[in-house]
Amino acid sequence: MVADLGGGVKLTAGEMIRFVGAMAGPLPGQFERDPKEFTRQFALLARLAALAEQEQLPERGPHKERLAYQRMNVLTQGLLDEKSNASPPEEEIEKYFKARGGDFAEANVKVLYIAFTSGQPTAGDGKKSLTETEAKAKMEALRKQATSGGDFIKIVRENSDDAVSRGKDGDYPPLKRGDAIPDAVKQAVFSLKPGAYSEVIRQPNGFYLFRLEKMVTPPLSAVRDQVMRAVKEALFKAWFEQMRNEVTAQVKFLNEDFFKTPTPPPGVPAVPGAPKP
Repeated sequence: MVADLGGGVKLTAGEMIRFVGAMAGPLPGQFERDPKEFTRQFALLARLAALAEQEQLPERGPHKERLAYQRMNVLTQGLLDEKSNASPPEEEIEKYFKARGGDFAEANVKVLYIAFTSGQPTAGDGKKSLTETEAKAKMEALRKQATSGGDFIKIVRENSDDAVSRGKDGDYPPLKRGDAIPDAVKQAVFSLKPGAYSEVIRQPNGFYLFRLEKMVTPPLSAVRDQVMRAVKEALFKAWFEQMRNEVTAQVKFLNEDFFKTPTPPPGVPAVPGAPKP
C-alpha cells in the first residue's frame, strides 16, 4: 500500500502506476512533479465520485447521457488503438511486399544544378548570376548535350552550381519514395530507367537534371519495419472504411422534418438545432 484515501479505501503502488499510465494529457506530468499532491487530488476525486454514485447521479440526466457519451468515446478510441496497432499476419506482409516492393526502392542518381536569381547580378563565387530564363536555356542546352552522348560527369564538373554534388562528379544522396523531397523530383526520378535523363525540373532557386544510375529494391528483411507499418495502415484503413460503409448503409432517417434547420423569424439570428419531431 502507498496511501490510505480514507473511507476504508487504500491504494497500492500498482494501482496508481496503472491509473497514471493509462491517462493522457497533463495528468502524468502532474504526478511526476508532485506525487503526494496528485494522490490527494485523486482521493478527493474518488470521494466526490462515490458521493455522486450514492446520490444516483449516473441515473439522472444530463449526467446519464454525458457518461454514456464519454464511455462511447473511451471505448471507441480504445478499439481504434487496438485495431491500428494489431500485428498483421506474416502472409499479409509478404503479399504487400511482393505487390509493392518497388515503393521501397532506392534511386542512385547523378544531378546537374543550374541556379537562377532575380536580384544580385553576380554569384558569390564571382560567376555571373543567371535569370530564370537564362538558367532554363542553359539547362536545356546542357540536357541536349548529355542526351546526345556527351560526358555527363564533365558537364557537371564544368557547369553545376551545387558545389557538394559537383565535387562528387554529380553523385546525389540516394533517394527513396518516402523521403521529404519535392513531388516533381520524386515523380521524375522514379519513372526513369537506368541511364535515362529526367526532364528539366524547376525548383524555387534553380533547375535540376537527374540521371538515374541504378534502382535498388532492398530485400524484405531490410525494410520489414517499414512494410509492417504500411500493412498495418492499409489493413486499418480497409477495416475502418468497411465499418463506415456498413453504418452509412444501415442508418435510416425516419422523420426528415426533424433534421431540417428551422427558419427563424425576421430579425432573429439563426440558432443551431432542430424542431421537435
